[in-house]
Amino acid sequence: MPAQKSKRPRGLVDTSVLVAGIAGLKSPEIAPKNPSAKLLRDWIEADTFVWLVSDEILLEYKRVLGRLGVRRPLIGKIINLLREEAELVPASALPHLARSRRRSLLRLR
Repeated sequence: MPAQKSKRPRGLVDTSVLVAGIAGLKSPEIAPKNPSAKLLRDWIEADTFVWLVSDEILLEYKRVLGRLGVRRPLIGKIINLLREEAELVPASALPHLARSRRRSLLRLR
């Protein structure tokens, strides 16, 4: 299985994409309502990419979701899921990843 993980695209998910995705995922039975929701649903159901996070990114997700009025139990579930399923990278690696992200996104389109 580790060989498959290395072949999947790796990427950072912007906080605004996470917020829009959560807003567009109302129920598992209903189709995602926007591209961000589709990205999240595909990641959850099909493990389509390696979601990269750092402790700082998780803290930002938590703060922004809280500021937008997302219920604390849901925020906890989201952060816990990411801690379990995403790849934790050191914050020092993020500037390099952000620069290479544009090239990766262009290749994915």
